[in-house]
This record gives sequence, structure tokens and C-alpha cells, in this order.
Amino acid sequence: MIAADGEDPCARTAQKFPVLSVEMIGRTTTYGCEERLSAGTTLFARGDREADFLLIIAGEVGIFYSGEAEDEERLLTVHRHGQFSSELDHVSARALLVTARALTSSRVVRVPAASSRRLLAG
Repeated sequence: MIAADGEDPCARTAQKFPVLSVEMIGRTTTYGCEERLSAGTTLFARGDREADFLLIIAGEVGIFYSGEAEDEERLLTVHRHGQFSSELDHVSARALLVTARALTSSRVVRVPAASSRRLLAG
């Protein structure tokens, strides 16, 4: 759907994938623990339930869509410093539709599902 002003809302990546301010990063880190990841580490996979909220501190985390065939995988986006991975299924406990994997050595703050609900409410 094209917006009335002619701009495609799906093209607004700053709104779809915001970068948190330094203050917001600081507040978010109080709800979780920092982890260091090796490239290739899977953070959550399609079909998982109650995946953790992940704030990227350094490195790159790819979000992938997997088709029915095991070798059918497509990179949807890459999250970098100050961005986070989350979708409605993170809080609804429905099966996730995507997989998150560290593309490079990375540092993330992992906020457990129960704490992410408190984070969103706060």
C-alpha cells in the first residue's frame, strides 16, 4: 500500500528498524545481561517460542526468513549498534517466523522474555 503522500511505508527503514539513543540503550541494559557472540551463533530460530529481546551493542546480527526447504533461507535485514531484534511473536509466545544469527563477532544485551515484558511496560 502506498501512503497518501506517495511514500511507501515499507521503505521507511528508520521507523521499521529504529536505533536507540544512548539513554535508551542504558535503560534497556538494566533488564538483561551482555553476551559476546562468535560469528554464526544462532540467537533464536524460526519456530522458537518466547525468544529473548536482543539489543545489539557491537557487530551485526542478521534476521533470516526460512522457507519450507532447509536450504531456502533469505536475509531480511541486518541489525547493528543500537538496534534490536523483536517482533510481536516475542511477547505473544507464538512460534517465531524468523531466525537471528550473528554475522560477525558481536556483543548483545539479552533481555529474557519475562523481563522484556517489564521493559515494554516501563
